[in-house]
Amino acid sequence: MNPTMKALYDLQQVDTKIGRLRKDHASLDTGARTKQELEEARSELARDQEALKKASASLKDTELELQGVESKKKELEKNLYGGKVRNPKELTTIEQEIESLKHRQDRLEEIILEHMESVEKAKAAAAQKEAVASAKEKEHRETVANYQKETGRMRGVLQQLSAERARRVATLDAEALRRYEAMKAKSGDLAVAAATDNTCEGCRMAQSAAVMRHLKQGDAYIACQNCGRYLYFEEEGASD
Repeated sequence: MNPTMKALYDLQQVDTKIGRLRKDHASLDTGARTKQELEEARSELARDQEALKKASASLKDTELELQGVESKKKELEKNLYGGKVRNPKELTTIEQEIESLKHRQDRLEEIILEHMESVEKAKAAAAQKEAVASAKEKEHRETVANYQKETGRMRGVLQQLSAERARRVATLDAEALRRYEAMKAKSGDLAVAAATDNTCEGCRMAQSAAVMRHLKQGDAYIACQNCGRYLYFEEEGASD
């Protein structure tokens, strides 16, 4: 076992943990998705509430118009049957107006029923959208809370790993660190891979007997024949 490669391999293990931690953090739901869904739910709720408002206003306007028609019809009927109007032509005109108002009254009553149905449907739709918006708001709060909690936990772990990395880097000479960082940049953040059962753990390709012999002799900077990463070999039972 080569001490320099052992130190670089240990550094690689820390860097791998740091990389995995950062990847896990990047994959966390920040709440952006649930926020968008909440905004969409609120927008739909606002549309349905506006539809309910318009339906209710239409119902009220029609009811007011009906009241006006009924009031006018009563007044005309009073004039017709009260004996104040005796002119036949005027009486005929009043009768015609009353008949017209009856038709309008009948139609308004039909329209009111239609508006009442529209209002009930609009109420049901708004209530359903309100329930959805409420659920989305709860989901968003929980998602943001979980993100903040996990971010805090991961930040603590990252601080520990960063401190450990600094300690390991301090034990390396400048040339070993330069080689490590250069290989790490070239090979997708994995500079040193274990050679287990004559196989590179980085690319899973078998190594020749010559490569394994150099590793067992403790030679440094022996590269995988396939991916080019530095290989680290440790005899069974060996430890720090």
